[in-house]
Amino acid sequence: MNRPGYLILKVLRIVVAAAVLVLFYVSLSLTGPVYSGILKVLTRLQFFPSLINVVLSGGGWFSAGFLPVALLTVLFGRLYCSVLCPLGIIQDVVIFISGKKRHRKYSFSSSGARLHGTIAIASLIGLLLGLPFLFGFLEPYAFWGRMYRDLILPVSAGVSEGAVLILKEFDLFLAPLPFMGEIGAVLLTAVSALLFVLLTYVYGRWFCNRLCPTGAVLRLLSLRPLGGIEFNKELCTKCGVCAHVCPAGCIDVTAQCIEHNRCVLCFECTERCPFGAVDFTLMRGASKRRFSKGRGEGRIDPDRRKAVMVSLGSLGAAGGLGLTGFGLSALTSCNSNYKPSDSPLPEQQKNTSDLDKAGRAVIPPGSKNVRWYTARCISCHTCVSACPTHVLQPSFFALGVSGFLQPVMDYKRGYCEWECNRCSQICPTGAIESIALEEKKRIQMGTVQFDKDRCVVFTEGTDCGACAEVCPSQAVRMVPYKDGLTQPATEPEICSGCGSCEYACPVSLPKAIVVKPHSTHQVRSERTPQQILPEEEVPEEFPF
Repeated sequence: MNRPGYLILKVLRIVVAAAVLVLFYVSLSLTGPVYSGILKVLTRLQFFPSLINVVLSGGGWFSAGFLPVALLTVLFGRLYCSVLCPLGIIQDVVIFISGKKRHRKYSFSSSGARLHGTIAIASLIGLLLGLPFLFGFLEPYAFWGRMYRDLILPVSAGVSEGAVLILKEFDLFLAPLPFMGEIGAVLLTAVSALLFVLLTYVYGRWFCNRLCPTGAVLRLLSLRPLGGIEFNKELCTKCGVCAHVCPAGCIDVTAQCIEHNRCVLCFECTERCPFGAVDFTLMRGASKRRFSKGRGEGRIDPDRRKAVMVSLGSLGAAGGLGLTGFGLSALTSCNSNYKPSDSPLPEQQKNTSDLDKAGRAVIPPGSKNVRWYTARCISCHTCVSACPTHVLQPSFFALGVSGFLQPVMDYKRGYCEWECNRCSQICPTGAIESIALEEKKRIQMGTVQFDKDRCVVFTEGTDCGACAEVCPSQAVRMVPYKDGLTQPATEPEICSGCGSCEYACPVSLPKAIVVKPHSTHQVRSERTPQQILPEEEVPEEFPF
């Protein structure tokens, strides 16, 4: 039966989803305020990242994208999963390929409520306790972010490198798309992505309805949507075509019932039904009758009851995230009232045991302290993808078990660009707090530490000065040594911890000059013009 209206809806959904995926790719790949703005809007529409940002990190209402997503779900079901969620869109691509290659026919499957509920609640409780590893591993945007960074970006870099070589033959010179990754993170992401693709290829939207914590919460919100797919029992012949094309496995042809808490409104069933017996309708009262009857007349569907219990448990855990947000924020923030305008701490306070024992890795500017950062970061690697100097790299246990896969500053790979604050502008959860560029320049992530026994000035008697040349705060400068040579002199109190000196140092590991991390970010001191220049070179003020 020709149903052009539903074909248009299906095509429209595909076009919107493709546009969202392309915009994610472009905004992550390119730099500039326009692309950062696009990425910020897209990430704010991701359910749990925006919820974490508002509840735990104190983000403004612009960050509360979970509210329109929740409203959309209550009204029309899980449209988010097939239009706005990048991982859901990737699943649709895999499902399309599966249908073309295998002529795949799906069938009605059990709700998988017990497994879904157990995993979703465990991941949310872990998030509440400041152990976000399981949640970050399964949260769909975080999963997509790692796939982009560790799989899609390397392929794009390889393709762009080849394109540059080809265009070079025609006297067209372009810069290739850069990539500098951590091989361990790439391998781990590759294995998890392979399992994800295989599950999707064989079972359709299995991940959405078995593992995804966002999907568990949306299942409750979409139990009785205002609009959804319905059977016209008078026209239905129970041919099963609708069930065969449903990747969510939520259509029970025998009972002429659709489990709306799993339906993602792909419109495959409505467009393919040969008798026009499956339609999108505004259900209202019909929804209540359907839910009360379940699969058969006068009895409740046990799978649906499980789905209700799962969703209630997941939503309860999500509600607990909100109720405990302020307490957790206070618990995980040793310096939550930090403002860049605060006075620098005295030197004896900077050398406390807390900074010495807990600062095992430098965390990005705006992340306040290790406990704040690890409790909120979901390892989506958006900041890693956006970092122009590649200094942000995924870590394994640099921040402990709770910080597994969370990015840290790796000064072997790069340095923190003095005129850049992009990571703080695009972090979806607020783990890296949004800060202005001038505020970022006053933050002290760590302090410089010089080992003259490793420096080539002392070991080889040669001139160098690479560290002083690149230091943007002049915390490292060259002073006379002997025989016309100069040696580095450091002023840790004005160091920002950007790592420029460590990255530039030509000495093989361990470097002669390194950044010692702070577990809690400090406010660095600043030099006066009299300290920067000799007294006779200080410019006089204009007399007008």
